[in-house]
Amino acid sequence: MNRQLIIILINFVLIFSTHSVEATKRTNSVSDNYFDINLTGFEHYTLSSYSQDKPNDFTSLAKVYTVATNKEKEWIDEPRIYIKANEGYIHIWKNDGTNVLYKIKKVDNDWEIVDVIRKKLNRIPVSKELLKDVLIERLTEPISQVVDRLWYRGYEKIIKIEKDKTNNIFYVTVQVQTFSGAHNPPYVEETITFRIKGSDIKAIDIKRRYIPEEEWIKIELR
Repeated sequence: MNRQLIIILINFVLIFSTHSVEATKRTNSVSDNYFDINLTGFEHYTLSSYSQDKPNDFTSLAKVYTVATNKEKEWIDEPRIYIKANEGYIHIWKNDGTNVLYKIKKVDNDWEIVDVIRKKLNRIPVSKELLKDVLIERLTEPISQVVDRLWYRGYEKIIKIEKDKTNNIFYVTVQVQTFSGAHNPPYVEETITFRIKGSDIKAIDIKRRYIPEEEWIKIELR
């Protein structure tokens, strides 16, 4: 899948969960996916930027930051810190789509956690069917180069997707049913595994199974 398509998908899938609202525009509605927090006047930090900007206050904040991150364990992107005078928030977006907001307050020059709010965010607001269609559309040409036959469009099946995180390589296994001429046998179930790195797509494994006549009436690949 090329880099541009990946960026487009990420832009549709990833949604920022903490938002700043002008006081005059605030409403009484609270979204199930968002925190109803007014961040006007708050400054946004990462842990490293806070240590550089406020070195005298860093040790105390680092303690509550460590407590929060150790408890949550895994997250997407670096946790965000919002500070305004003696009030603050630590926002963590977990891998399972849960948004966690730690409310912190400075008491006697020490930061303390005073509240924790959790909300589960739908990380993929578009349907799985649409995501599947986008991926199949991207793989149409590579599939045609492998099978060299027509196949029933719209009945492709994504069997498996794996990612080599170290090398940023995706392995996608798809299955199609091919035919000859005007939808004539032999019908073949073709299972192909593609290696995808950036814009480079390469078929690395192909399995073919000739579908016997007794199965023709009950074939369902979707």
